[in-house]
Amino acid sequence: MKHTDGPWEVVYMGDKPFIKLPNGVVFSVNPAMIPRDYDEANARLIAAAPEMVAALEAAADAFRFIAGQNTPWEPHPALLQIEAVLAKAKGE
Repeated sequence: MKHTDGPWEVVYMGDKPFIKLPNGVVFSVNPAMIPRDYDEANARLIAAAPEMVAALEAAADAFRFIAGQNTPWEPHPALLQIEAVLAKAKGE
């Protein structure tokens, strides 16, 4: 499963933040059970998600490149954490 490419942005309708995708789709970030004061922080975090995935993929590639210079190697715990987060984000 692939996510919608970024950039995503935070837009406002009145004082309520929404996420706008490049294809023009706009969606709310405030399910009824989440306190309203979390809206803006959640919107910023969600909007940054595609860029965070790209940054983590670049970091993982850098770890692998550097590690490839020294064989054999044990994966650094940070690389394992990055790979786990990317797998979670991608539904793997």
